[in-house]
Amino acid sequence: MGRKDVLEKLRNWKAVAAKEELPFLRNPNFIGRKNELVELGLMLFGDNGLEWDNDFINLIPENSYKRAGEPEQKKNKGKGKESRVWKESKEDIELEYKHDAVEVGTSQTRKKGSRSESKSATDVMVGKGIACVSGESGIGKSELLLEFAYRHAQMYKMVLWIGGETRYIRSNYMNLLPLFGIDTSINNDLSMERNIPKNFDETEGEAIRKVRKELMRGIPYLLVIDNLERSRDWWDGRHIMELLPRFGGETHIIISTRHPNVVKIPSLRLSYLSGAEARSLMEGSLQLITTREDDVFGVIEERLRKLPLGLAIIGAILSECCANPPKLLEAINSMPYQEVQRNGKEGIVSRKNSFLVQLLDFLFQLFGQWKKHGNLAKRMVQVSCCFAPFPIPTSMLVLAADEVSKLSSGNCCLKDCFQMFTRGLVTSHGNLLSVEAASQMLVRFQIARFTRDGSILVHDIVRDYANQREGYKFASAMIRALSVKGCLPEHLNHIWAACFLVFKFNLSLPVVSLAVPDLLSFIRQLVIPLTHHSYTMLSNCNAVLDLLRHSTEALEFVENLIIGDANIEESMSFCFTRSSRFTTFHASPLIYQDLVLLRAKLLEIRTKFMVLCGQYEIGEQLCRTALNIKEAIYGWEHPETRYTSDVMQKLISSQVH
Repeated sequence: MGRKDVLEKLRNWKAVAAKEELPFLRNPNFIGRKNELVELGLMLFGDNGLEWDNDFINLIPENSYKRAGEPEQKKNKGKGKESRVWKESKEDIELEYKHDAVEVGTSQTRKKGSRSESKSATDVMVGKGIACVSGESGIGKSELLLEFAYRHAQMYKMVLWIGGETRYIRSNYMNLLPLFGIDTSINNDLSMERNIPKNFDETEGEAIRKVRKELMRGIPYLLVIDNLERSRDWWDGRHIMELLPRFGGETHIIISTRHPNVVKIPSLRLSYLSGAEARSLMEGSLQLITTREDDVFGVIEERLRKLPLGLAIIGAILSECCANPPKLLEAINSMPYQEVQRNGKEGIVSRKNSFLVQLLDFLFQLFGQWKKHGNLAKRMVQVSCCFAPFPIPTSMLVLAADEVSKLSSGNCCLKDCFQMFTRGLVTSHGNLLSVEAASQMLVRFQIARFTRDGSILVHDIVRDYANQREGYKFASAMIRALSVKGCLPEHLNHIWAACFLVFKFNLSLPVVSLAVPDLLSFIRQLVIPLTHHSYTMLSNCNAVLDLLRHSTEALEFVENLIIGDANIEESMSFCFTRSSRFTTFHASPLIYQDLVLLRAKLLEIRTKFMVLCGQYEIGEQLCRTALNIKEAIYGWEHPETRYTSDVMQKLISSQVH
């Protein structure tokens, strides 16, 4: 009734929800996992909603909208949509179920073998509203969660899909604040215990409580945390359970992880696909399968250990290249196995996946047969490992790939192994535009997928393979592309990934040495906007303080190289201007002035952060340093110097009072 602000919030929420919900398209070729889908339903909804008849199983959670003590007629309240009814033929579901038993967990029996690994999940966690799906990378966890979300999306007000990677889960979780319409402005409330402004830990903790409160309001949400890496936050050690709402409420939670013990709840461990399901992935467009081809499929299936990703790649190669399985197996076997680099830790691609490594080597050699767009697709994969493990805008990924120099043609041995397979290969994609053809190629060969907005997500195994093959030698190309195309909040995680590469943050990643102009541009265009965004969103504020400190120290190091008589090896890494065609380097006065003024700006931003969390003494020291820099560059009468001086006086007076 006349409340325009409420109407405006509702419009904004609808716009954001339409963009954020279920970012990936549904897989029309989803195969198998019928048992697992049913068990997920049991773990979330319990057995109260299972209605059995002679022909169909209806999985309708009777209590999904009903809180304890509410009348029965409220059970179907939702988000204005009719309840989704999932009907599956009992003949298609290989699940033995004794519906006349007292408890589902005790009455349900399963076949002995690989599928029995997941039996403890439903025995203990039936109807608790939370499910954990575990399994090795490439086995299909995300596909299962996506299929389940699409089947049951109508039963929830919204599906909240966030990435669970350890360095990004906090910011992904805090991005739910605007989605819920929660005010994220920071005020100067005093801490009740110390009678000083709240520090960032207290402020972020309050924001997390607001998100949890929204998830516990009795509104049905489906929260999907995909690829949870650790049980504790990378930044401050906060346990993942502190982010989740209490179990048993209207909000349901599904977590996927490679580590079954990362969350202290029984997990539904995904087993490998059955023989028939594995064959259907490999057969591709083949119509008539001979006995020999069937035997070859069995060999490939065994050597890939029934990994769905590898099987799908095999099927894609057979479909795209119109080859026969024996010829493909012979070509892959002829590829020399090259040990992947470890980069200090064991990756997803390891010795036990040697045939998978050969398959990926073969696939990327195959990309070279498509000339221009094939080479572009290969470079897109190579540079993708430098980005955050999230969807990358196609234009940004292509720009980064263009920055990568042309790869060498490779050794003769690899090319000889290839000739027998690619001789006479004819492609029908030559008339497509290079960028579109390269993007489509990655998706057709099952190593990437499109999001709803056209971005590309490269599979974790493929990113890990590219990282261990090439390392981070293409990181500078990624940073340049991000400096041109990057913006907030759309590319938040990718900007953080670039900061991890440039400033290290105590990780085992190599530090990327940027030229001085590039470093200044990186800090000005990406770091400073990132600090303002994180401050506004109450996300990783302490991490932002570390980022500002690392940025300031990097500028100080370059300044010391310029002022001091640095040796030529140190200076060359920062690419100072050449005075002639000889190897004598000197610093440009304009670059030096930009550098010290940018350092003063970073010091002022750090001062603002310190004042907000009540650390006035540190803020005064930082502001005094910025004032000295401006006085040396501008002079005392310049407006910029006067402004910083006024801030300094306010800081001093605030400490006196």
